[in-house]
Amino acid sequence: MREVDRNKQAVLTKLSRSVQRINPPASLFKGVSIADGFAPDNIVVFKRTDPAELVPAGVSHNYHHRFVFLTLIRGAGRVRVGSRSHALVPGESILIFPFQFHHFMDLDGDEIEWLFITFESLVDVRIQALKDTPKVNSERSIKLLESFIQHSSDFRSGKVNLYDSLLLAVELAEILQRMISLKSVPKNRQATRSKDENRDHLLESINAYIRDHLHSKFTLDDLAEELKYSASHLRAVFRESIGLSLGRYIRESQLSHAAQLLQTSQLSVSEIAERCGFQSVHAFSRAFKSTYGVGPKVYSQGNWDTSL
Repeated sequence: MREVDRNKQAVLTKLSRSVQRINPPASLFKGVSIADGFAPDNIVVFKRTDPAELVPAGVSHNYHHRFVFLTLIRGAGRVRVGSRSHALVPGESILIFPFQFHHFMDLDGDEIEWLFITFESLVDVRIQALKDTPKVNSERSIKLLESFIQHSSDFRSGKVNLYDSLLLAVELAEILQRMISLKSVPKNRQATRSKDENRDHLLESINAYIRDHLHSKFTLDDLAEELKYSASHLRAVFRESIGLSLGRYIRESQLSHAAQLLQTSQLSVSEIAERCGFQSVHAFSRAFKSTYGVGPKVYSQGNWDTSL
């Protein structure tokens, strides 16, 4: 017992030396806050092993309010974020920011293993450097990911206490902070074109037109006339490349833009409905709830639980 006491006293003596180095705080009521750091929340971890799983079930699956941290483990492909395409190989990662439209093209092979970690957080200035900048993982960053996945698996299986959810947030924050200093993917694989440059150019033109006209009412015929293609040709190319009908893409792009306005503006629901090309608030609310699972008013208040 005395031996235990002596050991404890030695530890307390070491602690005392550290305590003696504490300087008086500037304030007794304001200190370090979790808000001062990058704090991932509502973390969801999943994988994709079949290229067919990457075909979007709707625009809302590929354009939403969450961060998406993607790491390729097996199987290469192109990740398109906004108007930029990145050709990635195993061992590389990209952080997709909230409300960045993204989809996947030109996958290499019939089998893949891609890790997705999605989460919510305020957009911290310290990780802005990761926007549109895929990174090459180091051995250290891969080990950190392995540790995170293990703890994530333990958490989902109920092997750890709920308080350890904080551990996942801290580990993910460290992974992303360290990602900033990693080597970027070579420039010749950033903003690349696909195997079919004509298709790429047409898709970019379609995306550009839709982005530029989200505030106005337009039809597929208007788009076809602008691009000097038939509407049927645009439909065929778009469905073959993206896996969605072009008409649905246009409508859900307008809804996605509406979702962003609901989160970031002071506009009323009726004003947003008009800006996004809907004939009435009722039609807008019905379409929004069908896509996002909740009505626009509820969504604007943050009381939603949508998934990818």
